Amino acid sequence: MRFTSSTAAILLLLLASTAGAQPFFTIGSGSGNPGAGVTVDFSFSDGGQSLDSFEGTITYDSANLTADLSACGGFTNVVPPDAIPSCSDNGSGVITVIGFSGSGSALTGQSLGSITFTIGAGVMPPMDFSLDVGGEAFAFAGGTVTAGTSTDGTISAADGPGPGVLNVQPATLGLMADVNAAAGTGVITISNDGAMIDATINPSCSLGPITGSASITVTAAPASLAPGASGTVTASCSGATVGQSTATYTCTAGAATVTNGETAITCDIAVGTPNPNPAGGTTTAINVGPVTRGNSGTGALTFTETNNSGGAYDVSCVLTDDGMGAFAITSATTATVNAATPFALTVSGTSTQTDPQPTGVATCTYSAGATGTVTINLGIALVPEIVPTMTEWGLILLTLALVGFGAFQLRRRAPLA
Repeated sequence: MRFTSSTAAILLLLLASTAGAQPFFTIGSGSGNPGAGVTVDFSFSDGGQSLDSFEGTITYDSANLTADLSACGGFTNVVPPDAIPSCSDNGSGVITVIGFSGSGSALTGQSLGSITFTIGAGVMPPMDFSLDVGGEAFAFAGGTVTAGTSTDGTISAADGPGPGVLNVQPATLGLMADVNAAAGTGVITISNDGAMIDATINPSCSLGPITGSASITVTAAPASLAPGASGTVTASCSGATVGQSTATYTCTAGAATVTNGETAITCDIAVGTPNPNPAGGTTTAINVGPVTRGNSGTGALTFTETNNSGGAYDVSCVLTDDGMGAFAITSATTATVNAATPFALTVSGTSTQTDPQPTGVATCTYSAGATGTVTINLGIALVPEIVPTMTEWGLILLTLALVGFGAFQLRRRAPLA
């Protein structure tokens, strides 16, 4: 067989593509406590080859490890710009990584990102779990390249307690209260979500600056929390001005892993619903007087806003029975009532000789935030009249008789003029 220059060139190209260093994958190793995540780097080396594509797998113990691929498959130094890597998990403990160049430019060896493996909370350390690289395949535009020896990794479950896991919930807490009324409250839960072998945590919590005019307070945080334990904190807010205020409640716990470390508190102060007094639907009374028979007097019933929450209601009153003209409203018949402005309904009544204690009815309705009706029974309170008893009448007659007899005797003894 005669070798031509073109044949020699082809042989040289094939030799160049297979000689020298070989491409390979490398998966890192790490250790952590049960329940914690361990992040390892994943990369490939091009072995000095002009690679157009690659693929490989990582096999791991899916019964005791959970893989998070959210940071895997991204080139840290993308060359060329249209290089496309990806990582996927079949759900049975096999991760597949694939990369190729859309433009045909060479793929240079570099990190393919990282993979986080969470060790099962039930794992009893010490225990090692292998990360086995396999299925390596590297190719260039004209053929394939023999893979080199890839580097496997190991995830080790560490012996001894972990740092604990601080978790503050909810992330946001909305509180509501009425103006000048009782505080609105809510509950914040602080927990140690670590595995049973993890350390006890000692939360250190504080309330940040308050934006707005309301008062926001929190009770003391639990001093310590064993793994799996939780405690609560009560947040309260109150204020005298309608509006919204905010503050952030933040917790730390030394070296503890933090799932969520703060709660954003919102406090809304609103105008409250009026609490009328007298309350709606009740029956009450105004007794005019006391007066003596044949005279007139007055009486009053006061409406107030007892909630003191900025609410107000309108009152409107009318005589539905004036007792045959015996009663009249002498005050205003309508008013707006709030915490600072009560309303006194004043009624006059007249007692006569023929009807010394007449009765009547006034009806008041109120609305705006609260609705209801108050029925007011009108009456006359008389001053008890003094009526002499028979003995008293006898004494009076005897006294008059003695006075008359004395006068008669004086006139008899008087000298004649």
